[in-house]
Amino acid sequence: MTTVAQEYPYVATVSNELLQEVCSGCFLRRSDVKRCARCKVLYYCSQQCQKDDWADHKEECALLANVSPKIPTAMARLMTRILLKRRREEQGTATPYTAFNTRTFEELMDHKANIQKDATRCEFFVCLSQVLYEYVGPDLLRPAENLLSVFGKIVVNCFSIFDDELTTIGTGLYIGLSGQDHSCCPDAFVLFNGKKALLRVPHSNAKYSRELRVCYTELMQLNTRRGLELKQHYYFNCSCRLCQDLQRDSLARSLRCTRCRDGVCLVDEEMRELVCRDCGQPQKITIHEALSMNQELEWELQRCEKDKTLQLNRQLQETIEKYEKFIKVLSNVNMFLAIYGQRILSGAFQMKKTDLLEKYAFVSVRAFKEFLPVGHPELSIRLLMAAEAAASSPHLTVDVVVAVDEAYSSLLISHGPQHPLSSQAAAMQANIRTRLQNQNAC
Repeated sequence: MTTVAQEYPYVATVSNELLQEVCSGCFLRRSDVKRCARCKVLYYCSQQCQKDDWADHKEECALLANVSPKIPTAMARLMTRILLKRRREEQGTATPYTAFNTRTFEELMDHKANIQKDATRCEFFVCLSQVLYEYVGPDLLRPAENLLSVFGKIVVNCFSIFDDELTTIGTGLYIGLSGQDHSCCPDAFVLFNGKKALLRVPHSNAKYSRELRVCYTELMQLNTRRGLELKQHYYFNCSCRLCQDLQRDSLARSLRCTRCRDGVCLVDEEMRELVCRDCGQPQKITIHEALSMNQELEWELQRCEKDKTLQLNRQLQETIEKYEKFIKVLSNVNMFLAIYGQRILSGAFQMKKTDLLEKYAFVSVRAFKEFLPVGHPELSIRLLMAAEAAASSPHLTVDVVVAVDEAYSSLLISHGPQHPLSSQAAAMQANIRTRLQNQNAC
């Protein structure tokens, strides 16, 4: 796999809830970040990071100080940074930005016509405009038509910036990379090292091209849901090979066969009865019951995302209890079940529950391999999590060694040998082999 392009954002902002954990300069999580002395909002891990960000933060700093103790939303801060930077470029105090592929801010599509027909986006724009008026005053916001155009360019072209654990830590406008078109069967992938975005292609001799396609949405969701998201957020219908694969959603909602081992029963509204695709035997559970159970789990996942009030220990226990209920019926390639299983792993890592890490290490691996293509950054990170969980066991088995090797090989493809995660996996690989030698010598 080859890195064919790298780009730093035109502007970027850390999510509000992570301002005290993530450096606003390099976008890396640090325990030693220090607050900007004037605005007391942004945090930096070093003087160098603060210096590097000063061109974008200088005017912003005064604005943030003026509205203290209020902190504008991340979207308001992002839009303000863009408006201020555009003004500096127009006044000649900053060099107009041209991306690695010659793309400029003016070339970004704003989809104004679509946004003006979109009631939800219009309402959001009105609310954002009110926040901006209080934050920066009226002068920077004129004319209103230009403000709507900038808003459109942001919401359609911005990237969510993820850390190594796939947690969204901020938002950035990558003018060059935003020019790549979408496909649910991408031939290139975007990943991040701090706020630097990397465009990687799973071919050793690949070169950059505007024709390379990336995926705008998460692949670990149903085709129907992904299509709706593309239409609502980007205003187009996708008709790629994956979107036309009718069996994909049926497999994503599949049940385990009650007649044979590891058999899978596809679930589709059009079916009259459930039949195992492996042994061909009909199942007692009805299509309606199968769909209802999938819907119940999907709702549970949505509830978990919204409800942050439960203590971690209680939340983890509830997740395990419900997972054990669902695993009796849903297959190990069921997409919702795989995502739910990852919640257990994440909680077990946070709580340092070695017994749970060992037990649930591999519960989601098969599904992620089924639905994510080779080279996808998420697949590598899920494999790494599984390997780390399995390696936490005091007694090593061949399965653990295989899992660590697989995670490392996947990271070399998706992230490359120089990425910190690849170095982490290489160190774990060496450690596992040493532990195994010592274990066998006893």
